[in-house]
Amino acid sequence: VSLPAGGVACCKLAAMAAGPYSMVRQQFGIPVGLMEGPQAKVARIAALTYAMESARVYVCAAVDNGHRPPVASAILKQHTTEVGQQLAIDGMDVFAGAGVMQGPNNILGGAYVGAPVAITVEGANILTRTLIIFGQGAVRCHPYALKTLHAVEADDADAFRAALLGWLKHFGGNLLRSLVRGLTRGRSVRSPVAGPTAGYYRRLAWASARFAVLCDLTLFALGAKLKQRGALSGRFADALSWQLFALTALRRYEAEGRRSEDLPLLQWAVEYALSQVQQAFDGIHANFDTPLLGWLLRYPGRWWLRINPISGGPADRLNRRVAAAIQTPGEQYRRIAAAGMATPRPTEPGLGRLLHAWQLSEQARVATGKLVAAIRSGAIARAPLAEAAREALQRGLIDADDAERIAAAEQARDAAIQVDVFSPEDYRRESQRQTAAAATVTAEA
Repeated sequence: VSLPAGGVACCKLAAMAAGPYSMVRQQFGIPVGLMEGPQAKVARIAALTYAMESARVYVCAAVDNGHRPPVASAILKQHTTEVGQQLAIDGMDVFAGAGVMQGPNNILGGAYVGAPVAITVEGANILTRTLIIFGQGAVRCHPYALKTLHAVEADDADAFRAALLGWLKHFGGNLLRSLVRGLTRGRSVRSPVAGPTAGYYRRLAWASARFAVLCDLTLFALGAKLKQRGALSGRFADALSWQLFALTALRRYEAEGRRSEDLPLLQWAVEYALSQVQQAFDGIHANFDTPLLGWLLRYPGRWWLRINPISGGPADRLNRRVAAAIQTPGEQYRRIAAAGMATPRPTEPGLGRLLHAWQLSEQARVATGKLVAAIRSGAIARAPLAEAAREALQRGLIDADDAERIAAAEQARDAAIQVDVFSPEDYRRESQRQTAAAATVTAEA
């Protein structure tokens, strides 16, 4: 519960900061968030924050209802902490120099420095991925594997026969489902919903059938040796994990009333999740090195996997609409990025000043558009917006309220994008303070 909450908080901090900063920071006369490179980073931050929060709420609801979901908890622990770290890095890419200059104005630097702690503690994520999620989950969650194991341990031939026959029947059914769903690309599955998300449920059912078949083949071929195959087990863990994230994102979309403005976020998140499942399947096929079965999976199986993919990932055309969810002040930004997060005062350095500048820039957007149009038409000379606003006011191109909004927004924007600068004296003073503090701790010890 706690580590996934911290990981999601890291995601939300990246969303809270990167979306506004991408609109406040300008280059070549336009916000950097409207350029496709930074926009793709912001879109990834928005969509994966939506997905991680979906999973957190879903699994916490299970805990609230008295369940103890160890596999789902392990999935959340690994992925929320790692995705949180990655989104902090994506946010620092959007911030560029402001993301690496340390000091009170650096919003994401602390999250980046602290992210490895959550990844390492309570069982390092390497262990979680390569041993726990699939290595233990496959046996305990499988309808027949644990029964078969218990029958062998009890030397119960009748129970073993019943479990083995049930397992073979189960495998045959999964194999048939996987073939049919693969040939029809999931269209043979009845979706529980109608509309634009129905296809995602079908593809998720197709992915789960393929996963079940590969799981059984692995247990048949490797048996107890599975725990020694951490790399292969990790690929299965990836496939299972991203199916969970696709499912929980779809569940959130339904639970929140199918908000039309959230559909691009959902589409990006689910396509990304399914592409990660596809990548995991490809890795399983490529590294399944048992004799005959391995050859079948590596060559004809992998060829079929590649010409009939579950997903190729989110399309670039989604990025603009997905990024806009956290680039525009309003209710959607609050739900996706700010819900559950502390909001600093406008005068506080870093995030407080940034959000204040973002709000003022949005309030001045119409007036700024008039001013930019006047500059481009040659009606007034090209100059910084605050100066150009004064000339435009004198010429009657904008009114006093517009000029005031532009001046306030430009002043706040300039303050928000500044980085910290320290003199050599400041550096030496801080170094001496840290040395004295360390000496005090040593003396007390």
